[in-house]
Amino acid sequence: MESNLRVLMILDSFLVGGTETHVFTLTRELLKQGVHVVVLGDDGPLHQLFLELGCPVYVLDFDQENRAQINSDLNQIVNNEGINLIHAHQTGCAPFAISLAKDKGIPFLFSVHGSYYKISTLADMAEQAAFISVSPAIQNWLWKHRIPSILIPNGIDTDYYRLQPIDVNLCREYGIPTNVPIVVYAGRLSWEKADIAEEVIQACAYLREREGFPNLHLLIVGDGWHSDGIRALATRRNELAGTDFIHLAGSMRDVRPFYALGDCVVGTGRVALEAMSCKRPVVAVGSRGFFGLVTPDVYIKAWYYYFGDHKRLYARSSDMLANEIKNTILSSERARRSWGTQGRRFVKYFFDIRSVTVDLLHLYKLLYNKSGSAR
Repeated sequence: MESNLRVLMILDSFLVGGTETHVFTLTRELLKQGVHVVVLGDDGPLHQLFLELGCPVYVLDFDQENRAQINSDLNQIVNNEGINLIHAHQTGCAPFAISLAKDKGIPFLFSVHGSYYKISTLADMAEQAAFISVSPAIQNWLWKHRIPSILIPNGIDTDYYRLQPIDVNLCREYGIPTNVPIVVYAGRLSWEKADIAEEVIQACAYLREREGFPNLHLLIVGDGWHSDGIRALATRRNELAGTDFIHLAGSMRDVRPFYALGDCVVGTGRVALEAMSCKRPVVAVGSRGFFGLVTPDVYIKAWYYYFGDHKRLYARSSDMLANEIKNTILSSERARRSWGTQGRRFVKYFFDIRSVTVDLLHLYKLLYNKSGSAR
């Protein structure tokens, strides 16, 4: 069956973000399973990474005004590659793809990666599309609007995201002394994620100034539209402290060495899962609000909330962040090791890309056979 599947995996663009990273990981695993995958999106930093997978990768700008040209280009790609299933992940590309899928009588699948989509847009797609929810909170949100979906989480390559040794050269590069507490924040510096970065900066500055952590350092990994504002805030805070304790690494292809440095990793959905897979303590805060320190007794709740990205436990605040970061750093080494071991076990059980891909292939097969493409 897998050898007959010819899937168009479609994104708005090849930017760096959780959705795009998931699609890359998923595409790589589908290729291993013998599925012919074609990837399509507007140009961006991850374009080269997708090319390295060895599958066909096409660039198409869905923001251009010439809709007829977009439709023509998309139709040509589908015809040339013999596509028999389209899997879209973002709404810029979806109207073009769903229209073409309807005309050709091939299945159209849309993954809902957050509650930031306009529900009216999803409702307009409902007659033609099958939906995947990537968390229970998203599935419940869709159901409230009478949109059914299948729950399949975004996958993590747990063979890749695993405990790494401390890279002392990385500390030296950023001027971070050894044996000091290090907080790592990773995320795209745009929209709410940039607001979170600001709050992490304020929380770490407070811990240094008021809570007895004068040697604490903060590493921010990521880039985006608000990078300049984050850099300006970091500069002001460093000047007030009289030392460079906030370090901006920018966008990194491999974030594992940075996770390894973190006594506490502050992150949203996918970052939280990656860091847990690397056995790091996580304080979860996301687009929707604050969740807090992720310990074994709250794993299922954290999954339901998708670590603050899809539902909030509390409103975000730098005070709450500071308190949870403080509690994490002050925790015993034994507790931290236990969190690391159990956190990785949790991620492997629920989110490993291999088991996620098995579930997705079952859905692909169902849609493929139902559409008549298999005949």
